[in-house]
Amino acid sequence: MEMDVGNKLSREIRSFSSLLVINIAFSGIAMALGVALAVTNIQALLSGWAAINFAASAVGVTAFVLAMRWLVSTAELFDGVDEIKEERSRIKGSRDLQALAGLIARLAAHYRSNRQLISRLILLTKAAGLCFIVNGALVLLQVVLSSPADWASAMGMVAAAAVNLGVGAAGLAIPHFFSKYSLCWEARLRGIAEAEGRLSGLVGGE
Repeated sequence: MEMDVGNKLSREIRSFSSLLVINIAFSGIAMALGVALAVTNIQALLSGWAAINFAASAVGVTAFVLAMRWLVSTAELFDGVDEIKEERSRIKGSRDLQALAGLIARLAAHYRSNRQLISRLILLTKAAGLCFIVNGALVLLQVVLSSPADWASAMGMVAAAAVNLGVGAAGLAIPHFFSKYSLCWEARLRGIAEAEGRLSGLVGGE
């Protein structure tokens, strides 16, 4: 019984951590793209003003700022999960069901406190995953249509496509599996709310 509960908790923590890690990666990529877009177009502006360069540099700066906020929010959320993970590691192998129940409650409470942010992260992860899949498919299409002159170029493009498709698949799969655990947390939170309501009723009836 203790092993089943402990293993289930470990899987839930891993799923939560995976969602946050991939968001940290995606936000870092978005920051890099924003910087590259802004710097490239600012350099173009210095050599000759153009409305499209000004607009593109503004988009790049905005993307960088939003990606930075995305990274900071995800990192703050990750800190809470990491604390629970470390506590789980300390009691691993223990038969203390009360300690495990406490960690399960803490994980559910952490989810409840950040439910709105987590919903946004799930959407961002899926959107980023789709972007990587589309990019990977376009690279493969380019290989087929352009027929690179040498095998090294062709293999490099195929490898790039495979990386994009793999990252994109992870971006779609991780939120899918995470949603299964979030349903469990929602059920636990409803149970806690119902228990608190019954307790309030008992206290009020005294």
